[in-house]
Amino acid sequence: MTDFTEVLEAVRGRVVPTKREKEAVLRKAEVVRKRLEGAFSKLPYQVEVMLEGSVAKDTWLKGELDVDIFVRFDPELDKERIASATISTVKKLFGERRCVERYAEHPFVTARLAGMNVDVVPCYRSKKGEWKSATDRTPYHTEFVVSELSREEKDEARLIKRFAKGIGAYGAEIKVGGFSGLLCELLAHHFGSFLKTAEAMARLRLPLIIDPAGHYEGREGEASDAFGPGFVVVDPVDERRNVAAAVTRTKLNEFVVASMAFLKDPSVRFFFPVVKDPTLRQLRRKIAAEGRRLLAIRLPKIQAPPDVLWGQLYSARDKVLTIMKNGDFDVMRIAAWTDEKACSLIVMELGTAVLPNLKLKTGPPAASPHTLRYLDLYAGGGAAAGPWIHDDRLFILARRRHVDAAAYLEKTIKEYAKAGAIPSLVAEKLESGARILVDWEVLSSAKGKEARSFLSGFVDGRPAWMRSVWAASGKRRVARKLR
Repeated sequence: MTDFTEVLEAVRGRVVPTKREKEAVLRKAEVVRKRLEGAFSKLPYQVEVMLEGSVAKDTWLKGELDVDIFVRFDPELDKERIASATISTVKKLFGERRCVERYAEHPFVTARLAGMNVDVVPCYRSKKGEWKSATDRTPYHTEFVVSELSREEKDEARLIKRFAKGIGAYGAEIKVGGFSGLLCELLAHHFGSFLKTAEAMARLRLPLIIDPAGHYEGREGEASDAFGPGFVVVDPVDERRNVAAAVTRTKLNEFVVASMAFLKDPSVRFFFPVVKDPTLRQLRRKIAAEGRRLLAIRLPKIQAPPDVLWGQLYSARDKVLTIMKNGDFDVMRIAAWTDEKACSLIVMELGTAVLPNLKLKTGPPAASPHTLRYLDLYAGGGAAAGPWIHDDRLFILARRRHVDAAAYLEKTIKEYAKAGAIPSLVAEKLESGARILVDWEVLSSAKGKEARSFLSGFVDGRPAWMRSVWAASGKRRVARKLR
């Protein structure tokens, strides 16, 4: 078994920046902040331009640098005004070609400067507990992490972040539904280290309430009433908010399982998976050899902010699952994916693509008061066969209305879209431009590295970290046998 210390030291060397690297980043970030401060000083009202995020907190990952600059406005100004002022000021300063508008609660701007992605985000100069927007908490979060976390805890937070990234569970956005940077920092503060966090997660039992600032100290019952059962990390600057609220049950359990696996056989590959995706030809051979049946909806470009797009795709995915189940089709797995540019996919794997024409249906018990009504429905020839009595129940063989999965989906999904039962942006594309794909056509739809990686992962079924770790552990087992 590989030594924990050896693995974690190797990871630290890759995620913890040196003192010189930190100083260089802070200098560059401060130059950008001052330029922005000068530009915003020309507005007819006072604002504060502040360095926030992981750079300000000293929890950023080496080689993965994003700088957050927050512009704090007076609470009396409306959201449209501060968004417009932020976007226009940043574009005028850095040029439109360097800037990309993005959308969260507020519109904000990302600029590519000096080898860094710089997010310029508007917020309000709110007092604690008097928030006008979610971003108002960020300066207070920075203040808490800077003052409360030791240098060691900040480095441990880096390990937790990189672990979450490695297993695909990092990011609170809808696309991921995972662990935010702040959540990783608070876990490091609460448990003291990555290893202790992994140990706690490996034996996780819900409900779990972590209260970093002690808001509910001595009245834990109130916390349970406020947040309910689940994974709760009380926001240190807002006792009514759960920092872990965005973590889906799936991502939480992925963290749990990965922690269990890491503790059994630690490896750098949990943090930095090494996966070689198969070629499309290899994937086609695999599904053909195993007789697997894939079915997908391919949607053309949907113009929407990422959180809106992913939210609608996930909602549409769940609706498609319901549709297929209503048609008696056995959907073994289903997933949604988008490159956020030109293509979105809802992909499923079926137990069978074509159903038998007939299906067995169980009727009422023989002695039931509903038996005569059942006979009125079917005894005159309303069924393909039956009714017959076996033991104490009636049965028939019913004719299916739909037997081909692709044809059924193509017809039914459009009916649902017209009825308003599919999210609007997806429904619009279903009316024009969407395609139903089967088997190898699904694989052929993979245009670009990201799409191929998604589809190869879907076909394989294992997350990247699992494929990577077990490939390495298999090689180690072979090596031990050869000794």
